[in-house]
Amino acid sequence: MTTTQTTNEKNLIQKRALEMSRTHGCVDIVKLAKSFGIRVFGDRLSLNENAFIEHKDNEFKITVNEIHTPQRQYFSIGHELGHFILHKNKIKELGRLDRGGNHTLSKKEEEAADELGAQLLMPQKSIEEYAKKQNLTKETEITQQIVENLADIFDVSKFAVIMRLRKLNYYVPYISFD
Repeated sequence: MTTTQTTNEKNLIQKRALEMSRTHGCVDIVKLAKSFGIRVFGDRLSLNENAFIEHKDNEFKITVNEIHTPQRQYFSIGHELGHFILHKNKIKELGRLDRGGNHTLSKKEEEAADELGAQLLMPQKSIEEYAKKQNLTKETEITQQIVENLADIFDVSKFAVIMRLRKLNYYVPYISFD
């Protein structure tokens, strides 16, 4: 896959995610995966295993740990979609990508999949629209309540919201959630 093809697929998946976000508030990450022909399954994986993506019989499949919280599952699916867009050839070559055994990518590749997963679940334009409605700027101190509101809107964890806002250069001080 060429860089241009990867960029085009990345733009297409981000556009679909943004459309879902604007229509429904949160991105239906399973529906987004299905729109790319990827089937998603739940299974009882080991506690420290989140998900994996595999290519078998000319088909892509994501398996997510069904014992994790729904928000953890959604982020894991988003992460695996990130691999699908960014590392499709490696998935085909190895047959499977996961964070253990012989199917592991570099830390940089895993971070890129995390970043794309966050972008899919919490599109930048949707965050900016929320910020505008709330009169928030990048210099405004993000409060616990704002984080909780965004976590509810996007159906993700508070930690994922904090990391995404910081990546977008919003001012998020230390926030403790008991």
